[in-house]
Amino acid sequence: SAEGWYREYEGADPGYQTLCTYYLSCAYAITKDKMLLESLKISANFLSHFIHPDGTIGGLYGSRNTEVFYPAGIVALSGEIEEFALMAKYLEPNGQHLLPQNIDIGNYIPFLNSYALAALKYDEVKENIEKIDDKPFYAKNEEKDFKQTGIYLVSNKNYFAIFNYKKGGTLKVFDKNSGKLDIEDGGLFGTLNDGTKFSTQQFDENITFQNKKIQANFYKMNESSPNPLNFIILRWLALTIFRSVYLGNLFKKFIVNMLMTGKNKLDGSVTREFEFLEDKVIVKEEIAQPKNCKEIKHIGKSKAIHMASSGYFISQNFENNNSKIVEFKNV
Repeated sequence: SAEGWYREYEGADPGYQTLCTYYLSCAYAITKDKMLLESLKISANFLSHFIHPDGTIGGLYGSRNTEVFYPAGIVALSGEIEEFALMAKYLEPNGQHLLPQNIDIGNYIPFLNSYALAALKYDEVKENIEKIDDKPFYAKNEEKDFKQTGIYLVSNKNYFAIFNYKKGGTLKVFDKNSGKLDIEDGGLFGTLNDGTKFSTQQFDENITFQNKKIQANFYKMNESSPNPLNFIILRWLALTIFRSVYLGNLFKKFIVNMLMTGKNKLDGSVTREFEFLEDKVIVKEEIAQPKNCKEIKHIGKSKAIHMASSGYFISQNFENNNSKIVEFKNV
């Protein structure tokens, strides 16, 4: 995107983009391609907006919900791109990140390699990182709207808010006085009388943020998970049909559409109006409930779809979703 992000399913995901940066930095080290370097500079500018006050990156506002930081590309390119040096400085691991020993086996090798390469390259770029005197976006008093992916940022003296209006209004807010996470809210979640679960947390490229308002739809949540027979069938396919790259990729697209990007919209909707005041964020909600709705409410940090590389425990400090900054009002 011209905004500086690489598409992950339906939009931007800053956490996963650090992994993408790792791979692209390796490609650049080999090719020294000038067009690739220019692309990485635009990417660095975008990514630098998502340094959090507690030294983390990513969350429900991203298309993949990831909060994993892969440091290799950021560190390796710190000598050539200032925004990456800024990120390397403010995202330096200090107990706040997921580490290789904490991750699942499927992601362990690339994650370990990323940390190993970052360690290998660090001394070469240490001076560039330490001399950076610019401040992250959260340290400024500014607002920024990435319209193509729907991420809106507000930073003032009291809080730093990141809001994805194209994803139903997912919201992440940091208290700048304490430097800690105040709230991460995934939008509205509900249940129908027949037990079907639904939420507003789906990407909709048609949503705009005019007058600080959005109209979000309700979508059924797909909670299907594999059983032993599914596993046996998948293993058999991996040894036979999926030896064809074409057929394997075709099946992958089918699974992605079924579990991640496919949308099953319900009736009803919610109009959400956001007021970013100096010391508070007020979210006014006018809810038109779906038919046969049993309950609907905010449940905090919760994701509506299964997504690889997301859902790990990150030690951000918040308790019981009792926000001091964000107030939800039903109107």
